[in-house]
Amino acid sequence: MMRTETQNAVAGGATPAKPMTRLGWVTIVVGALTLIMAFLPATNFPAGVLAAVGLLLGLTCLIVDRAFNTVALLGTVMCSTAVTAAVIMGFIYGS
Repeated sequence: MMRTETQNAVAGGATPAKPMTRLGWVTIVVGALTLIMAFLPATNFPAGVLAAVGLLLGLTCLIVDRAFNTVALLGTVMCSTAVTAAVIMGFIYGS
């Protein structure tokens, strides 16, 4: 007899996370890491590059996933903020 996802959750069986939600969490981790790195003098250029990669991941996740994905949206906002901070701090540290 096949069990539904609700019965698995009630019975203690783990339901697998959607792949786009996992990609959203990766985007949040990359965004948080690069947001911290953007304010350090020696790491703001690598932070900008890594944040741009995270921004592409987040946008891909938002485009591919047809449902509203809050995790991917939050990660995309964090990565775009990190790109902006890395550019601004690069100008500040460069001058």
